[in-house]
Amino acid sequence: WFTHDCTGSVEVDGQTYRCAQGRAHGEVNLRKALEQSCNCYFVKLGQALGGEALLQAAEAFGFGSPAVVAPGLKSSAGALPDDAALQKSGQLALFSFGQGGLSVTPLQVAAMTNAVANGGVLRTPRLVYGVVDEALQLANPVQLQQPSQACGAATARVLRDMLRTVVEDGIGRQARPQAGGAGGKTGTAQTGQFTAEGQELLNYWFSGFWPQDSPQFTVTVLQD
Repeated sequence: WFTHDCTGSVEVDGQTYRCAQGRAHGEVNLRKALEQSCNCYFVKLGQALGGEALLQAAEAFGFGSPAVVAPGLKSSAGALPDDAALQKSGQLALFSFGQGGLSVTPLQVAAMTNAVANGGVLRTPRLVYGVVDEALQLANPVQLQQPSQACGAATARVLRDMLRTVVEDGIGRQARPQAGGAGGKTGTAQTGQFTAEGQELLNYWFSGFWPQDSPQFTVTVLQD
């Protein structure tokens, strides 16, 4: 596994990127980085993998594409940086931990988490099953996109176990259920909006699945 010695910040071409509150996490691998939301680790991992690999993975999980959620209604596609943007070291660093040119919807995050919980199979979420006629018979079911393989089943299994430790031992402990175990991940997104006192307003995320061993439900929460 790729490892990094986190000192709480990392510099890329003169720009400093920090973990939350500048907290140093020490020697971390992917599991520990997920447990503690270590931005520095993901900056370094993104440099090792390169922008093209990150972009391909994001697209495979449905980011940057709209979803048909009801007849005649599509969700927002969000935004992904392009190849040219990711040639810039600063944009690659930001994209590596979910900022910069990336914007996503709760539906997309839910679909990503669901794919990890579902053996790597990406299924489009829908809000409406279909339209019924006057007799309340299904007349126009929503035509869903065909499921796709966002990642291999073995990769999904490893990720599920890593997300389990986020909830059991990491930064997502408040989401630990009373029974069944769960996996999930927190997130913090900048808004560019500030209070009168100069404090930036942030969006807080949690996305997870339950129960741990045979997931039946995927839940995504955005506190705006």
